[in-house]
Amino acid sequence: MADVLSQSQIDALLKQMSSDSEDGILEEQNYLVKEYDFRTPKRFTKEQLKIVDGIYQNYARRLASYFSATMRVFCEAEVVQIEEQKYYEFNNALPDSVLMVNMNIHYPSDPELEDQYLALEISRPISFSIIDRLLGGSGMGYEITRDYTEIELAILENVTRQMVSLLQEPWSAYVDIEPRVIKLETNARLLQEIDSDEIVVIIMLRLKIAEVEGFVTVCMPSGSLIEILKLLNERGNRSKKVLQASDEVSRESIFLSVKDSQLDIVAKLGSTSLELNDVLNLRLGDVIRLDQEVDTPVSLTIDDVPWFSGALGTKKGNKAVKILNYYEK
Repeated sequence: MADVLSQSQIDALLKQMSSDSEDGILEEQNYLVKEYDFRTPKRFTKEQLKIVDGIYQNYARRLASYFSATMRVFCEAEVVQIEEQKYYEFNNALPDSVLMVNMNIHYPSDPELEDQYLALEISRPISFSIIDRLLGGSGMGYEITRDYTEIELAILENVTRQMVSLLQEPWSAYVDIEPRVIKLETNARLLQEIDSDEIVVIIMLRLKIAEVEGFVTVCMPSGSLIEILKLLNERGNRSKKVLQASDEVSRESIFLSVKDSQLDIVAKLGSTSLELNDVLNLRLGDVIRLDQEVDTPVSLTIDDVPWFSGALGTKKGNKAVKILNYYEK
């Protein structure tokens, strides 16, 4: 004979089934996990990458202003991502036909820094939109997959030279640079100036020209960036020492300029309050009672500011005050 479940047993069984189902759903959820290669640890701290981010945010604003003036439409640009990776990973992720700007960075005021090679990639929607607008078109609605023609590359070469020159001002707050375009490449595999295993910093900027949106990506070798950050750190330490020395000189200069100033020093024996009628009736020989006892220390003020306490006395027939304590400021 089969057992009949009570209502409480049925409710408990349904509750258990619901709980098991929820646990199963939680187990099946896919959590976003970012892989970390301990064989190639990150070379830059968040603070160092913030410096790079600040430089290229400034560059993005200048880039937007340049394209707004050149294209005669509203343009926007912003840094959307900064990350480290090996150069071959960046290169392999690019399509076969791209617009790559191979450029050189020279440091005229810092001869200890070697010239640096950078790569700048401009996405196809942006590049063809630029060509179309410069030739009088609307710059919209083009999904072109073919390679660039010689005429198109000649047009883009002038634009990319202006884009590269805009890098000079954002970097000038940290280091003096002279960016120069070496050549344009439409095949990323032909760029050999950066070693394939070298760690690079990838700065991705989103650029929007009217309704067309794409990316401008800067590939910066880590070795050169490390040298620049080291130079900035040394300059910062030197600046701190210069500021400290300057502060000492300033203090000495200020002291020399004010040390001959005349200051009033007053020894205050005490105080009291009198009615006006009592003051008018004062005569020679009258005694005024103060609010301090005879053995109470005297207060010395300099320009009405209390500085010391002392004992009243005489020296060589003159009234004198011996300094006992210094008031904490």
